[in-house]
Amino acid sequence: MGGEKILVVDDDRVLAGMLDAFLSDAGYGARVAHDAAGARELLAAGSFDVLLADVLLPGGEDGLSIFRHARSLSPSLQTVLMTGHATVDSAIAAVRDGAYDYLVKPLDMKELRRTVERAIQKQNADRRNEALTALLKIGHAINSIDEPERLLERILDIVVQGAGASGGSILLYEAGSDDLRIGASFGVDGILAQEVRVRPGERISGWVLERNQPVLVNGPASDHPLFRHLPPRAGIASSLVLPLCSKGRRIGVLAIHRARGAGRVPEPFTEADLEAFRIFADTIAVAINNGRMLAELREARSVLERQKENLARQNRILAASNRLLSEDNIRREQELRMASEVQKAFLPGRDLDVPGFDLAAMLVPMHGVAGDFYAYRLSPGGDSLELRIGDVCGHGVPSALVMVLTETLFHNFQDAEIPLGEALGRVNTGLLGYFQDQRENFVTVFAGLLDVPGRRLVYAKAGHPPPLLARRRTGEVETLEADGIFLGAFPCDRFEEREVVLEPGDLLLLYTDGVVEALDRSGEKFGLDRLIRGVRSNLHLTGHGQLRRVLRELREHTGDVQPDDDRTLVALRVEEEGTRVEGVGGSRAQRDGWIALRLAEAEALGHPEAWRQELGVALAESLANALDHGHGGDERRSIEVRHRIGLEKALFSITDGGRGFAAPPVEGEVDARSSGMGPGRGIARIREAVDEVSWNSTGNRISLVKYRRPSANA
Repeated sequence: MGGEKILVVDDDRVLAGMLDAFLSDAGYGARVAHDAAGARELLAAGSFDVLLADVLLPGGEDGLSIFRHARSLSPSLQTVLMTGHATVDSAIAAVRDGAYDYLVKPLDMKELRRTVERAIQKQNADRRNEALTALLKIGHAINSIDEPERLLERILDIVVQGAGASGGSILLYEAGSDDLRIGASFGVDGILAQEVRVRPGERISGWVLERNQPVLVNGPASDHPLFRHLPPRAGIASSLVLPLCSKGRRIGVLAIHRARGAGRVPEPFTEADLEAFRIFADTIAVAINNGRMLAELREARSVLERQKENLARQNRILAASNRLLSEDNIRREQELRMASEVQKAFLPGRDLDVPGFDLAAMLVPMHGVAGDFYAYRLSPGGDSLELRIGDVCGHGVPSALVMVLTETLFHNFQDAEIPLGEALGRVNTGLLGYFQDQRENFVTVFAGLLDVPGRRLVYAKAGHPPPLLARRRTGEVETLEADGIFLGAFPCDRFEEREVVLEPGDLLLLYTDGVVEALDRSGEKFGLDRLIRGVRSNLHLTGHGQLRRVLRELREHTGDVQPDDDRTLVALRVEEEGTRVEGVGGSRAQRDGWIALRLAEAEALGHPEAWRQELGVALAESLANALDHGHGGDERRSIEVRHRIGLEKALFSITDGGRGFAAPPVEGEVDARSSGMGPGRGIARIREAVDEVSWNSTGNRISLVKYRRPSANA
């Protein structure tokens, strides 16, 4: 228990005393009132998390009236009504009006405790959802308002309303000075706001800015150990003050407060509020910085569009997540299906087309939803690639929701263009606020940022198994180590970054522990050594081939043993030297002539005749499909082909200028738009002739791989 405050209202003094003792022993802070007047007095004097009230009270005012009064003071307070059989209908009506639940007397103390725990869990979930909703509103404001003055006012309005605050201000550096001035305010006298100047180190705002550290102050500032020298703050009961930093530069301070009024002390801010608003502060700082540089904002419109799409997707995820949180009375199958839909929204679709690389991924969940995840995203110019793999502790729906939150945080912070190690630190901070010291919950992650033209990979690791890097030139397999504990368990603001340069033919293999810890019938693990041996022995395979090989070896190892964990693999292979790019003419004669030259190359390398014939069939079908369905039969247009024929294998990537199509994922299926002879049947013949067939994310490039030895077919 976290010391949550519970108000017990019951005129039965014996029962009220029993409840006080029971709840106090359970770790809660309990207060007792025996009538409506006493309850109103306690509600006016302080804040509570749960109201536990009898429906029938003496004095002409019942528990239902106290429930409505409490809700008007604190909408987040959860109410549980206690009732006899004669007043059950009244209690049910109150639940319809927003009370959390009701209990029938005589009370079952175990059920009482479970109900209180669930009420507090719902309150925490509602507060997290309110915080995320406010974050979405800030994002929409960033996208919809151009003038900096209006942007500051709109953001502050959203923050104050979302926090249930009485007022607040955003203080920014004054041009040409080290002083802070109020850029926007709410609930502060306008003339006074114009006159306020704060130097670093002065007052609470100056202290926060100078040390770049947020602070929570409840009660008089003079009661806080850091600010005893400051004069009393008239009327302010609780406040949060946070630094605003953008791209490593301090630009100002966000301050919000709750004020006393009408003899009532408002609900104070908590440490959980402080953690939630640290995320707000980062987002607000980025917004202010962008608002000051409107020209740069307009030039970066494509970045803002991506943020808008991410925010829209987060809105859908929030809606689905909220539905999941309220599904106590819905069957398990519906819950799993909904979580699976949420998770699929975050996982990539087809493999990306990364110039000079072969990228492939595979996720096999233990249940319908997984705690494992992977992600990759290519920059608009194609010069950098984000690459990520992770594993949430546990399985099923709770882990899938944590995975969604983790990826949401990664999207927010990596769009802010901060270093990789710092991004991991901010994701860690966000998860710490979500888990709230539940150390049994954590996430392991490996994250990398690849400079595509230079093949330089910068990476950081948070407790995740080290990826394998197989060197084609030497045949050695390295592990990519880096310091970093798992996310969501312990404070850590920045994780170690390392870098490595990839060479032609190298293979980077990311995996989760479900792969190496897979058990056979005797309890023996698949093991890291076995994974390394398989990679070292099959360096000629493509990225897709490596994944199929590992999956096949896992099936052979585990047999009929059911998996006890999700299994995820991501392979990134550097294109080998000697790859050529050519434009093949569209006419039949030009295509046949080009294929004949390639088969002559294969013959010179000693590939057998049957092997060459099969390769010729696959190339002829692929080029014909590119002409007919990509170029609309226009033989004047050439077809781009990247190819390399070696002693071990032949690789061909054929790209057309068409719109692409939904390629059948299962061997032998026919494309739905064809009937009789068409691309679907051509694809079936291609799959029979070569060992690997894959498509890019837009469906207008087909990649073929044919190995020298049949046994190499993965």
